[in-house]
Amino acid sequence: MNGVEFYEFLRQNYIQNGHALYGNFTFCDWLYKPRNGSFSFRFNIINNNTKAIPRDIIIAAWAANQEIDDNWIEDNFDLRFHDDCRLHLLNFLINEYQHLRQKPAHNTGLAKVAVQCSADTFAVNQSLVLRINICGENRHLRQARNRYRSA
Repeated sequence: MNGVEFYEFLRQNYIQNGHALYGNFTFCDWLYKPRNGSFSFRFNIINNNTKAIPRDIIIAAWAANQEIDDNWIEDNFDLRFHDDCRLHLLNFLINEYQHLRQKPAHNTGLAKVAVQCSADTFAVNQSLVLRINICGENRHLRQARNRYRSA
């Protein structure tokens, strides 16, 4: 999942005003920003004003795949969020959905097996081909240790 997909995931899953996020944070709505035609993730803190996290910051933060701090925001967006609750919530959202990141498959490795096969192809007529595949016994290349000692 890339940053845009993560943003769309949030847009689809956070739709109800008052949805508890964590601590004193609750989701409010998606605030439309006409100057760039996007929506910001708006949330509320009990006994405080609403705050919003813009779309481009959500996308870039997900793509960064690191802890987002004041320096990262300032370096990438020339904004100052010094110890701001938006940083805490952004990191919470990224950590909460970390499992959505695509991870490379583990190389489980398979035991090697030697197979003796032969294949013969016969052309019976122009529209029919007969292929015979004959396989012999599987010979395992690796064998288990002898665990029992003879007396």
